[in-house]
Amino acid sequence: MRTTLTLDEENALALQGFMERTGVSFKRAVNEVLSAGFQGLGVSKRHEKPFRVKATRMGLRKEFHGKNLSHIADELEIEDMRL
Repeated sequence: MRTTLTLDEENALALQGFMERTGVSFKRAVNEVLSAGFQGLGVSKRHEKPFRVKATRMGLRKEFHGKNLSHIADELEIEDMRL
Protein backbone atom coordinates (compact mmCIF):
# COMPACT_ATOMS: atom_id res chain seq x y z
CA MET A 1 0.00 0.00 0.00
CA ARG A 2 1.31 3.42 -0.89
CA THR A 3 0.59 6.32 1.43
CA THR A 4 1.97 9.62 2.63
CA LEU A 5 3.54 9.42 6.05
CA THR A 6 4.10 12.48 8.24
CA LEU A 7 6.54 11.85 11.09
CA ASP A 8 7.37 13.92 14.13
CA GLU A 9 10.96 15.17 13.99
CA GLU A 10 12.10 12.90 16.83
CA ASN A 11 10.55 9.84 15.17
CA ALA A 12 12.08 10.75 11.82
CA LEU A 13 15.53 11.05 13.43
CA ALA A 14 15.08 7.75 15.27
CA LEU A 15 14.00 6.06 12.04
CA GLN A 16 16.96 7.57 10.17
CA GLY A 17 19.29 6.23 12.86
CA PHE A 18 17.71 2.79 12.59
CA MET A 19 18.21 2.85 8.80
CA GLU A 20 21.88 3.83 9.18
CA ARG A 21 22.56 1.14 11.81
CA THR A 22 20.80 -1.65 9.94
CA GLY A 23 21.40 -0.55 6.34
CA VAL A 24 17.76 -1.12 5.37
CA SER A 25 15.57 1.02 3.12
CA PHE A 26 13.04 3.53 4.44
CA LYS A 27 10.17 1.23 3.48
CA ARG A 28 11.67 -1.75 5.28
CA ALA A 29 12.62 0.34 8.31
CA VAL A 30 9.07 1.69 8.67
CA ASN A 31 7.59 -1.81 8.34
CA GLU A 32 10.01 -3.36 10.83
CA VAL A 33 9.50 -0.60 13.39
CA LEU A 34 5.72 -0.76 13.02
CA SER A 35 5.73 -4.56 13.34
CA ALA A 36 7.85 -4.39 16.48
CA GLY A 37 5.58 -1.71 17.93
CA PHE A 38 2.44 -3.70 17.17
CA GLN A 39 3.93 -6.81 18.77
CA GLY A 40 4.82 -4.76 21.85
CA LEU A 41 1.21 -3.60 22.06
CA GLY A 42 -0.09 -7.12 21.60
CA VAL A 43 -1.74 -6.26 18.29
CA SER A 44 -2.04 -9.22 15.92
CA LYS A 45 -1.15 -8.77 12.25
CA ARG A 46 -4.16 -10.82 11.22
CA HIS A 47 -7.69 -10.77 12.49
CA GLU A 48 -8.21 -13.67 14.83
CA LYS A 49 -11.74 -14.26 13.59
CA PRO A 50 -12.34 -13.79 9.86
CA PHE A 51 -15.03 -11.33 8.86
CA ARG A 52 -18.14 -13.10 7.58
CA VAL A 53 -21.21 -11.69 5.86
CA LYS A 54 -24.52 -13.36 6.55
CA ALA A 55 -26.39 -13.48 3.26
CA THR A 56 -30.14 -13.11 3.17
CA ARG A 57 -32.20 -14.37 0.26
CA MET A 58 -34.20 -11.40 -0.95
CA GLY A 59 -35.57 -12.69 -4.24
CA LEU A 60 -36.39 -10.58 -7.27
CA ARG A 61 -38.83 -7.72 -7.32
CA LYS A 62 -42.11 -8.53 -9.11
CA GLU A 63 -41.28 -6.37 -12.12
CA PHE A 64 -38.08 -8.36 -12.79
CA HIS A 65 -39.59 -11.86 -12.85
CA GLY A 66 -39.37 -13.51 -16.25
CA LYS A 67 -36.84 -11.03 -17.65
CA ASN A 68 -33.20 -11.64 -18.37
CA LEU A 69 -30.49 -9.27 -17.22
CA SER A 70 -29.88 -7.72 -20.64
CA HIS A 71 -33.53 -6.60 -20.83
CA ILE A 72 -33.32 -5.13 -17.35
CA ALA A 73 -30.08 -3.31 -18.27
CA ASP A 74 -31.74 -1.94 -21.42
CA GLU A 75 -34.69 -0.66 -19.41
CA LEU A 76 -32.40 1.03 -16.91
CA GLU A 77 -30.39 2.65 -19.70
CA ILE A 78 -33.55 4.00 -21.37
CA GLU A 79 -34.78 5.28 -18.01
CA ASP A 80 -31.40 6.96 -17.43
CA MET A 81 -31.63 8.73 -20.82
CA ARG A 82 -34.99 10.21 -19.86
CA LEU A 83 -33.50 11.91 -16.84
